[in-house]
Amino acid sequence: MAERNRLLVLGIDCAEYSMLREFWKDLPNFNSTFREPRPYSTTVPPITIPAWLTIFSGFNPGWFGLYDVKVREPGTYTSFRLFIS
Repeated sequence: MAERNRLLVLGIDCAEYSMLREFWKDLPNFNSTFREPRPYSTTVPPITIPAWLTIFSGFNPGWFGLYDVKVREPGTYTSFRLFIS
């Protein structure tokens, strides 16, 4: 039987990198992954909804036109409503 390549995608949502480093010292597999500095980045804006859409689709938030879970009411700058699909 042919060997399969496997991929694990672990999403640690809303976690700041500096905070996670404190916990990784107790987790050897994660610690080895992040031992050397690498260029990690997120979406702009760094918000859950557009970030997950980008991860799974490969498109940036502008492609979806979805930047947050709130939508500005037309003609205003201060009135918002929740985004409903």
